[in-house]
Amino acid sequence: MRRPRCVSVSATLAARGEPGFTDRMQSHIEACLSCRAEIAGHRRVRRELAALREANHRAPADLHQRVMTEIGPWAVPDEDIPSSLRVKVAAAAAVATAATATAAAGTAVIVLRYRHRAA
Repeated sequence: MRRPRCVSVSATLAARGEPGFTDRMQSHIEACLSCRAEIAGHRRVRRELAALREANHRAPADLHQRVMTEIGPWAVPDEDIPSSLRVKVAAAAAVATAATATAAAGTAVIVLRYRHRAA
């Protein structure tokens, strides 16, 4: 079972990050290997997520076609939609798909980090 001070450090780290630590927490962290390791892991994950944000992500060239193929059975025929709206809908679908892929990649990094840490 974790000590109450360690639980407090974990909760503060998750909610506010390192700037949220009080002087008492800082004193505990200096003496607690478990808390220092958790903070180091947190810093690693933050660096990796920052690197993902800075990376140049490009949608695959065939993304639009794949999205339209998937939603085709539910889509309204093109002739019923003004051309100005067609572009907006296609762009929104492409952005939503790219955002989902980016979020999935970020989640995968977090899961792998925690899995590695638990092993």
